[in-house]
Amino acid sequence: MLVEKVMSVDDTNVNHMVIESALKPRGLMVTVCLSGEEALEKIAKRGYLPDCILSDCIMPGGMDGFETCSKLRELFPSNSLPMIMVSGLGQEQDIEKAQGAGCSDYVAKPFSIYELNEHVDAQLKMKQVNASTVFVGVILVLILYE
Repeated sequence: MLVEKVMSVDDTNVNHMVIESALKPRGLMVTVCLSGEEALEKIAKRGYLPDCILSDCIMPGGMDGFETCSKLRELFPSNSLPMIMVSGLGQEQDIEKAQGAGCSDYVAKPFSIYELNEHVDAQLKMKQVNASTVFVGVILVLILYE
C-alpha cells in the first residue's frame, strides 16, 4: 500500500506540529516547508510530488500562499495536485482570492482535527477518482484503437 504524502507549507512551526499531530497518526507522511519557495524547491529539485498540499495564506518575508498556489497551478492542475489553504483569514474576499489562485479547498483557523481530516480526505479521494477516470479513459482508447 502506498503511503499518501502531504506537504505542509507554513512559516510557523507550531502550525506544522498541529497538522502533523492530526495527519501522522493516520499513516500520512507529512513534509514540512517553512516557505512557498522551499515548497517549490522541494518539488522541483527532489522530484517530490505530494498527494496534497496544505498552505498558510500569509507568510511574511517571501512568497505567500496565494503566490505559491498560483505558481503550482502553472505546473500542476488541481485534479493532480490538490492544495488546501489553511489560514486565519476567513473573510469571503480571502476565500475568493485563494480560489482565484487555484486552491482546491479552504480551511479557516482555528480548526478542529476532525475538520482538517475531513478536508484532506475529501481532496485525496477526489484525486483518486480523477486518476481512476484518466486510467479508464486510457484503457478505452487502447481498446478502441486496437
